[in-house]
Amino acid sequence: KSWLHTGSGPCLEIRGPNTVHIEVPPLLLQIEPIQNVLNLKPYHERPPDIGPTNVQALPDLINGEDEFEVEDIIMIAHSAKGRTTEYLVRFMSYGPEDDLWLPEKNL
Repeated sequence: KSWLHTGSGPCLEIRGPNTVHIEVPPLLLQIEPIQNVLNLKPYHERPPDIGPTNVQALPDLINGEDEFEVEDIIMIAHSAKGRTTEYLVRFMSYGPEDDLWLPEKNL
């Protein structure tokens, strides 16, 4: 079923008329592997003549630590009691397989 994906992983199995089981990358284990088909989009192989999918940028060195530029905040999650908030972030020039959940203090 490699022709379908959710952006986070390929479709492993069609579970019913409206649900699929997707492969969840290790960095995104918080994502439920059973997804509604409305979250699917067709997979398109990138033509080899236009280069690799991602050219990963090296991090900036700031105060002796690596810093990566955030391209987008994909999702926001609040704890049950509302005490903490985490953000699923995508880094500039990295793909969805490298998305991470980060607390606000790390942004």
